[in-house]
Amino acid sequence: GLPFCSRIGFTLLDVVDHFAATHVLIFTIMMQGVMLWVDWSWDLICHGIRDATKGSKEFPNGRELWIGWRFAIFITAPLISFGLFWYLFIMDLKEAYGGYPGWLQAMGWIILVIIISPTFIFFGIYFKSKPEPLPGKRTRHFDLSPDADDAEMPEKSSLENAIKADEPNTEPFASPVEETENARVE
Repeated sequence: GLPFCSRIGFTLLDVVDHFAATHVLIFTIMMQGVMLWVDWSWDLICHGIRDATKGSKEFPNGRELWIGWRFAIFITAPLISFGLFWYLFIMDLKEAYGGYPGWLQAMGWIILVIIISPTFIFFGIYFKSKPEPLPGKRTRHFDLSPDADDAEMPEKSSLENAIKADEPNTEPFASPVEETENARVE
C-alpha cells in the first residue's frame, strides 16, 4: 500500500490495476466458461437450479431455465471473454500500456505472470497425472431424467431427498450441544 502513496503512486496503481485486475478478471471469466463447458452439462445445471429453487413461492416446482441461457453460458460468455482477453493481451504487446516507462510495464507483466501461471501449472499437473474422479465430483455422465435409476445418480442427503419427494423434512437438526448430551445419556 505504501508505494501507492508515493509521488508515482497513481501511475503504479493504474498499471497494477490494468495487469493484475483487468487481465486477471477477464482470464478468470474465460476459465470459468471453459470449466463449465468441460465439466458440466446443460442438464446438470438445470437440475441444480431446479433443486435450489424448489419450494419457493415463485417456483414451487423449481425454476426452469430458458434455453437461451444455454447459448449464453456455453458459447457467448466464453467466446467474448476469450476474445477480449487476447485483444487486450495483443494490444499491450504491440503498444506500451498508457505510454508508461518500460520498468512499469515490466512490473505489470511480471505481476500478470505471477498471478496467472499457477493456473497453467495446476492444469499441467492435473492432466498429466489423470487423477481418479473425486467423490461427489459433478460430471456430464449422470442421467438426470425423471426415470433414471438411482444407482446412476450421486448420493443425496436426506434433505435433498425430502425436497425431491416434495415432503417436508421432519428430521430435527441437532446442535453440537444436543449431540454431546445425547452421547452422555447413551
